[in-house]
Amino acid sequence: MNSEKLRTLIKPYLSEELLRQTRIHALDNYFPPHPKRKVFIKRDDELSSSIIGSKLRKYSSLLPYLEKENFDEVLIIGGAHSNNVLSLSQVLKEKRLFFKLMLLEHHNPTLQGNLLWTRMLVNEKNLIWVKRKDWAEVEEKAQEYVEEEKRKGRRVCLISEGAKHQASLPGVLTLPQEIVSDQEKKEREFQHYFIDSGTGLSAIGLILGLQFLEISAHIYISLIAGREKEFESQLENQRRNFSQLFGQDLPSFCPSYSFHRPALATSFGSVNTKVLQETLVVARETGILMDPVYSIKHLCTAKEIIVQKELEGNILFVYSGGSLALAGFQEKLAYFFRSP
Repeated sequence: MNSEKLRTLIKPYLSEELLRQTRIHALDNYFPPHPKRKVFIKRDDELSSSIIGSKLRKYSSLLPYLEKENFDEVLIIGGAHSNNVLSLSQVLKEKRLFFKLMLLEHHNPTLQGNLLWTRMLVNEKNLIWVKRKDWAEVEEKAQEYVEEEKRKGRRVCLISEGAKHQASLPGVLTLPQEIVSDQEKKEREFQHYFIDSGTGLSAIGLILGLQFLEISAHIYISLIAGREKEFESQLENQRRNFSQLFGQDLPSFCPSYSFHRPALATSFGSVNTKVLQETLVVARETGILMDPVYSIKHLCTAKEIIVQKELEGNILFVYSGGSLALAGFQEKLAYFFRSP
């Protein structure tokens, strides 16, 4: 499998201080027992207590790029409760890089969850609110801002939702590199991978990493947000980015993959009673506190597929992290513990 080949390729682009290898351990206790199946979990939640693991991977190559280019400002696009907005704000503050946030307006007068933590980090003067009716054109609005600042002699780097930037690619490739390295050390192979997708970059990184190493497996992608065509378009863009960045083309081989809508609360951002109930079940069965917006939906989707398809072999569930988001659901979760 030769994970060293991929590590050598991406290492020059990384700030290794941001990353450490996360563990993989068995997760069989959540799934119905099967004599020919073993389920494992990749614990990227353990990369940081307050920064989403998959985001930290992206920043491990994005941050060196931002520091090298010495931009006057970084403009981050995202929702008011965005994991990426909160996570990237922390890293940029740490590195003393000036930034502003272009956020989707919200109507809830109560500050809670990610928005509360973000407001603790960022002053009002550094927030640009975009009305919901105008959100479809947010990229155009952000680009207009960048061009306006350029006319003033200022260089602004635009970071799209989910840290979707060409400089993030080497960072997301650390995920498949680590997984394959673990396989080599443990002398086991995964036949099935489960990964969630918001903006899609982490899932794309997994595909490209396995493609580069020519590893045959099937990747099940939980489409928590976005659409299949958008994902496919971004995948092709990142294939071109890979060739330009590393000066070589990917092999013609590509691992197989499929898209799956969430088994619970299919609308992005929606969290219903079933999702919250499953959050408690997961905590009791696995000892893991998972966020209900992304990870619980992802895990339930994986469970449904594994059972319905009667999958066999070694299965890896990628958990990107995000338990901090549970703070936004404390009252609703506490409801289940009310005295009769």
